[in-house]
Amino acid sequence: MGLATSAFAADACNDNMGHSGNGSQVSGNKVGSISGTPWGYEQWYQGGNASMTYYSNGTFKANWSGSSDYLTRVGYQYNGNGIDHKTKNFAVDYKYTKTGNASYGYIGVYGWTKNPETEYYIVDDWYSKPSEQYVGEKFGEITVDGAKYTIHAFLRQQEPSKSGTSTFVQFFSIRETPRQCGHIDISAHFKKWDELFTGQTKQLRGSKGGGSASLKFGNVTEVMLMTEAGGNASGSVDYSYFNMVDNASSTPNSSSSAKSSSSVAKSSSSQGGGSTGGTVDACKADMGHSGNGSQVSGNKVGSISGTPWGYEQWYQGGNASMTYYSNGTFKANWSGSSDYLTRVGYQYNGNGIDHKTKNFAVDYKYTKTGNASYGYIGVYGWTKNPETEYYIVDDWYSKPSEQYVGEKFGEITVDGAKYTIHAFLRQQEPSKSGTSTFVQFFSIRETPRQCGHIDISAHFKKWDELFTGQTKQLRGSKGGGSASLKFGNVTEVMLMTEAGGNASGSVDY
Repeated sequence: MGLATSAFAADACNDNMGHSGNGSQVSGNKVGSISGTPWGYEQWYQGGNASMTYYSNGTFKANWSGSSDYLTRVGYQYNGNGIDHKTKNFAVDYKYTKTGNASYGYIGVYGWTKNPETEYYIVDDWYSKPSEQYVGEKFGEITVDGAKYTIHAFLRQQEPSKSGTSTFVQFFSIRETPRQCGHIDISAHFKKWDELFTGQTKQLRGSKGGGSASLKFGNVTEVMLMTEAGGNASGSVDYSYFNMVDNASSTPNSSSSAKSSSSVAKSSSSQGGGSTGGTVDACKADMGHSGNGSQVSGNKVGSISGTPWGYEQWYQGGNASMTYYSNGTFKANWSGSSDYLTRVGYQYNGNGIDHKTKNFAVDYKYTKTGNASYGYIGVYGWTKNPETEYYIVDDWYSKPSEQYVGEKFGEITVDGAKYTIHAFLRQQEPSKSGTSTFVQFFSIRETPRQCGHIDISAHFKKWDELFTGQTKQLRGSKGGGSASLKFGNVTEVMLMTEAGGNASGSVDY
């Protein structure tokens, strides 16, 4: 699974990610890549002293003193002539803190283009609010992610650039009210700039008196989360949440303005970035395991440091072991188990959360070995009020039958396939509350697969439509019985393998 290409919905303002691993320190002006992710980093400054540290999950921090201009950033970097931004759908979720002071400073998304060469900024926060003296006249505005941004263009005249020293246009989207966390729909800004800047020639304010320039947004060579501070600047930043994707399929809200849901948190088999959209190709992308891994023995629940996810291993009988990694990938093996579950994803304390406030999705790729009397591979979790157990089944050891998943209540076509929807009654069986009677909900894919994108919230929405609290007679684990059918607040949303019936085997996500 992997945090980086899609994964689960992010709420950067409220979720805890933190730094993963020991970090790698950067001194001097330097560009590089972050191992195990699709992202790179860059530190660049003029004058003074500076240092940057980046981490394996993309988070980073930096400090500087006495700099006439300082930039620190992490995100996508493209070689050569860059890429046509219309072939991607960029977004980022972030949270950061800052200290210090500067004559000017931009915090947000940053990059360069080629054909033509331009520099661009999506500014969410600042050291002092940018004025038209430095960002140029207003050309328009866009309302996105819960706020209005004004759009500007400015001419840099014979100044440092990616090509050396040159004259080039800068494009700016500047948020009306600053914030320190949230979701930025980057491609929404790119699209608006395309509409406003069609190649027309305009007289612009500039760094050396201004001049005439052609206004057009080119192929992006980088798309990065950045802090810039200048004018004998001293200070620090700490980005404790970072998830940038190039395949976002919707425009999630952001919790500092609306509700952030970058459809993706940071784990997914197509490396890096998150996406609710399904444009991620987890089947072809190669993420792999990051770091040495942490082994789990026995029945255990815990959190994965530096990510918003947790893990759980639970089994009855036999022997089992699970290993999880810092990018959310995991593997497990078991033998002689009457029931075995291994999983990674979101865990919520207390009474859980209303799933309608999030937009969950996951991209995954896995392999399996072994055999089992029954086995479900897909998304799994529990709810409260009422207590239920649920499965979105993408693959299996033997295809589930109505004898074990209950009668069919409906179906949903999503992510390129039809899923049948079922309900079953577990009667005085192990549950999150001890031993109890509870309903299980299932969405079962018509054809199995071992990789792809699951729009989790689409299933939740369909279950809400089908199960409205009505009382039904259900098949059950001990003869069946009557039960009220309603999907409650989710307490976990996890990618999972379950195998049972003297099961032996292994999985590797």
